[in-house]
Amino acid sequence: MKPSKPCKHGGTRNTLRGLQMGVSRPFRPCKHPGCRKLSINGYCEEHAISRGRRYRLQQDAKRGTSAERGYNWTWHKVRNMKLAENPICECCEKNGKITIAVLVHHRDRNPRNNMKNNLESLCGMCHQEEHKEDRKTLDSLGYLVNNNNRIHGGRANV
Repeated sequence: MKPSKPCKHGGTRNTLRGLQMGVSRPFRPCKHPGCRKLSINGYCEEHAISRGRRYRLQQDAKRGTSAERGYNWTWHKVRNMKLAENPICECCEKNGKITIAVLVHHRDRNPRNNMKNNLESLCGMCHQEEHKEDRKTLDSLGYLVNNNNRIHGGRANV
């Protein structure tokens, strides 16, 4: 596309055409009740942001705060000591790779059990691999499910 030439009013001749270039879908009213702004993706910019923020707040309310899940200042001290003591990912180290550990994982999945033998230093990829199965077994409320029974009656700590 050729650059547009300035018109006598200081703008460019094809400003409107330039805004619509690359837009394959028509503009439609925002899906938020009462909003009349036009949008391509369903929600105007303002409501897309608040909708995402609201969703994150709802998810956080389901999970509880980090302190409620057992990750308080004591945990942060223990975590920093473990990473200082063992800065290499233990899982990668077993497989002959050297990767910097950025997370400390509870082997028994209990965030309140900070015994030294229950903690392992992991990189992000190994930690995701550790929790892959847990993520598959969550019910709609975020509880761990094992054969249709909730484990420990508590929420998942993943």
